[in-house]
Amino acid sequence: TVVKETTRIAVLDSGS
Repeated sequence: TVVKETTRIAVLDSGS
């Protein structure tokens, strides 16, 4: 779902 992809991006952004 879109939410799942958004969460994935959020995690990557947080990791950065």
